[in-house]
Amino acid sequence: MNKASKDEVADTFVCLVLAAELDTDEIERLRDIAHNRSGAGKRALDAKLKRARREHAERQAQENRQPRIAERRDPRPQIPAPANDAPWLPQMQVLNDVLGKSCEPEPPMRGAEGFVLQVRVRRVPKMHLLTASSGMGQPAARRGDILPSIEKALTTETYSDRILGESGTASVPAFTVQTFTGNNVMPRGDLASRSLPLRLAVDRPDPENRLFLHPEPIAWTEANRGRILQALYTILLGNPRLLAYNSEQAPTRFKPWWHLVGSAVEHAAAQHARIAEEEEHWFAADPHPSCPPAPIKFAELFLTGEAEDGQSVGLAIVLDVLRRRWPNGFKSADVASYAGDAEEGAVAFKAALEQATGKLLKVISSPKIAWLLKCLVDAPVTSRGMLSIGSGITVRAQDNMSLYAQYDAVTHTGNTTDETIAAGLRIRF
Repeated sequence: MNKASKDEVADTFVCLVLAAELDTDEIERLRDIAHNRSGAGKRALDAKLKRARREHAERQAQENRQPRIAERRDPRPQIPAPANDAPWLPQMQVLNDVLGKSCEPEPPMRGAEGFVLQVRVRRVPKMHLLTASSGMGQPAARRGDILPSIEKALTTETYSDRILGESGTASVPAFTVQTFTGNNVMPRGDLASRSLPLRLAVDRPDPENRLFLHPEPIAWTEANRGRILQALYTILLGNPRLLAYNSEQAPTRFKPWWHLVGSAVEHAAAQHARIAEEEEHWFAADPHPSCPPAPIKFAELFLTGEAEDGQSVGLAIVLDVLRRRWPNGFKSADVASYAGDAEEGAVAFKAALEQATGKLLKVISSPKIAWLLKCLVDAPVTSRGMLSIGSGITVRAQDNMSLYAQYDAVTHTGNTTDETIAAGLRIRF
């Protein structure tokens, strides 16, 4: 650098830094020397060095890329990476042309590390109906996972869907028993009246380490399949409803199922409970310590599921508040104004509206409220479990005139803000 002319000092400084392995202190000393000999600013020298480093890195990358291209034996086409402002449609057309040549149901793809990946197993709800399985166990369900197609499959006799990997559809019987597992998951909406929840209660923090009567339930079931089927058909054939001339109407919405299966299970459970009670009465056997036999009523189980459905309860609360606050009609702006208040009743109403629609109300506005209320049109609702209480007084001032005051409250909501007090003057013309 000392031998270079004043105009060549900056270029010499850049060449020395790129050619030699220098640390930060050495580069800074060279920059100071170049600054003193050339008179150029230190920031200008840093910018020149940064630009030269970037160009040097690009040249090295290009030189390393050329041998790889020459040695490449991959038959797949190479597509240059588009610029940030490149047109979108031509790039999509290139991808469609490449993927359209594949005959696989799902073309292979590359992961984040560049390795070729391919989907081997895909869980698709309701696709179990197109297989030979007699039962389906869905993975752990979450809130909102139950699809309308599954609700439909629970009541229709046949189900049609597209077959994966083929351009065709298939119709199959929808007699599959569907099960869903999860932590505190419950059916909601129309599915609540079509499901029988089964809760597994434990009395210890490590239930997986308790003593099991059958540690291998699947192997035990396969080994005792004949005995299980024999007991099953004994229960079904022992149903007195099959011998009745004029049997009563089925109490559940699933009439054929209850006629053949539900009533048989109820009869067997009642007989089991009666025998256990007689044995306990005559000291022939001790009662079961944790799970004694008890009668079963499927109608009550289905109704219990509907009563515990948070969506139906929320809908009942929403309709009750709308009826009491705006008996002559309302606008979405009125509901939005009330739902945005900070009082306890408004907060409870907002929570009930979210529970009834299954949508979070993050932004309270008239269009949002109108859209949520439209989701509740023609929705079934039950008022079971809600109790309305109230009192009133009427004082007649004249023959055609009276004063009145009344108080009304709904105790199901659990707070005292869902109360109404009305007073006024009645005139008879």
